[in-house]
Amino acid sequence: LTSRRPLYAAPLPCKVVALEVPPLSREDAALLLARRSHRPLYQRDVDYDVAVVAARAAAAPAGKPEPLGEPLMLVGRQREFLQHLAGHPLLASIGGVPWAI
Repeated sequence: LTSRRPLYAAPLPCKVVALEVPPLSREDAALLLARRSHRPLYQRDVDYDVAVVAARAAAAPAGKPEPLGEPLMLVGRQREFLQHLAGHPLLASIGGVPWAI
C-alpha cells in the first residue's frame, strides 16, 4: 500500500504507517527502472548513438528489418550496465524519486 500523502482513515484490518522514502542513489534508481520495466531493455534504449542508428534503419525503405540485438541482462556485467543506465538523462531528470520511476 503506497500513497503520496498519508491516509489515516483507511478501512484496513492492519495498521498503516506513513514512511517517507528518500530519493534513491543513481545506481539504485537505475536498478529499480530495470526491474520495473514492462519489456526487456536494449542497448538502443540507453545509448543515444545506437538509438540514432536504429531510427535510421527503421526509416529505410522496405527490406529486411533490422534485428533488435540481444536484450540487456541484469546478470554478468550488472554494475557496468547500471552505471551506464544511471547516466541516462531520464533518470537524471527524475532525481531518484521512487514513485516517479
